[in-house]
Amino acid sequence: MSVRRYDRLATNQSLHLTYVPLPEGRLLVYSHEMAPTSSAEAALRESEDRYRTLVQSMPVGVLLRDRNGLVIEANDVAAKLVGSSSPAEVIGRRQLTDDSTVELVSEDGVALSPTERSELRNISQQPVVVVGLRKPNQKTQWLRRGSSVLRDEAGEPRGMVVTLIDLTDRIEAQRALKESAEKLEQAMSAARMGTWEYDLDRDEGGWSATAQALFKVSSMSKGAVGH
Repeated sequence: MSVRRYDRLATNQSLHLTYVPLPEGRLLVYSHEMAPTSSAEAALRESEDRYRTLVQSMPVGVLLRDRNGLVIEANDVAAKLVGSSSPAEVIGRRQLTDDSTVELVSEDGVALSPTERSELRNISQQPVVVVGLRKPNQKTQWLRRGSSVLRDEAGEPRGMVVTLIDLTDRIEAQRALKESAEKLEQAMSAARMGTWEYDLDRDEGGWSATAQALFKVSSMSKGAVGH
């Protein structure tokens, strides 16, 4: 039987129980303590349990890489974002995905070079980047990738925590809005129509390119009312 203190998550004492039936429905119980786990080991196990619980409950993808860049821990969200059915499929990887049909691209849609792909695995402090996972005949999965280096007592890198956030819907919405605005601008330009917007609080007016050409004004005009 394992026993733990009320304020701990991990077991800190183990007992071996022997039950001896007695007459009249009574029961004699012998107990002796088994070889205890060291407090350091118990604390380590408790810390690991808390870490795994925290990682699995996070709403973003989390990957833990060792000093060689291999994934040694992942949560369900990370596995789903990189196209895997479970965290177990991600363990041992160096790349975000093992699918040979998936191409890693930058935010502007250009395929990452071998050097750029390698940099994503390096155990060094890296800026936040947006990476796309592009697969034939499917929409690109856009991920915001952040990282934080883990260091040992000597200050040497011993691993890295990588976070992944799905930006697909946001980026697609931004691009759709930009495309719609460009189409509207093209239509109004063809019809020789322009637009002008005015901010009462800042006393600023903004002109479209067609309006600027028609009225020969700058793009922004202070105190533009009545001009």
